[in-house]
Amino acid sequence: MAQQFPSDKRALGERETSRPASSGGAATSAAGLTQTDLISSRDNKWLKKFRAALRGAGPQPGEPIAAEGPKLVEEGVRAGLETEALLVSETGERQLERILRAASESESGIPRSRIFKTTDKLFEGVAGTETPQGVAALFLAREWSFEDPLRGRADPDGAYRSDAPLVIVMAGVQDPGNVGTIVRSAEAFGASGVVATRGTADPWSPKALRASAGSALRLPLLRGMGGACSAGANAHSGSADFGGWSKAA
Repeated sequence: MAQQFPSDKRALGERETSRPASSGGAATSAAGLTQTDLISSRDNKWLKKFRAALRGAGPQPGEPIAAEGPKLVEEGVRAGLETEALLVSETGERQLERILRAASESESGIPRSRIFKTTDKLFEGVAGTETPQGVAALFLAREWSFEDPLRGRADPDGAYRSDAPLVIVMAGVQDPGNVGTIVRSAEAFGASGVVATRGTADPWSPKALRASAGSALRLPLLRGMGGACSAGANAHSGSADFGGWSKAA
């Protein structure tokens, strides 16, 4: 089962009370897709939504996170993110069984009513990569609070790993690829969270997300923080409550 954080569980519980019921429940097999209607028009509302998200600079508040490629989509599912929509092409359908298997092991799952098929040509028209693999997803973003990166991530038993978390602050890092690399490195070195100040590329933009190799879907992450955030980080650096801060610029 995907690791859940306390704030995630609260948010997930709130969302499930308003999630529309699906006659098929959570998708656990690719076999059921044979009955899914094929999206054949480029003007379809879901294709438009995927196109805007996969080619954008990052989600605005209330908008979903766009992930492209089977590996990144699977990472999002395993991270426990709720899937708003999953889009597969004729070529990408061969990757679907693994994704649905991961969904069956997560608390959020993927409703069959939110799995869409389209042609390879139409998928290429919405993809944000030069060589699309035929799989993309829209994930509902977690609503991290400022306390989440400060206290660190919980382990599988619900206990916090450290009382002195390490928070990475990115200030003015404008290249999305560099932002994603920093987030990936932060997770590898055990950081408890990442803060991106204003003027930094969005860590949830498609390019940064790919460069993070999925880390941006797992780490507590705050975007677009003002200068007061950096000042607060410096003021609290080394204290027992806030632990260590590291700034990347």
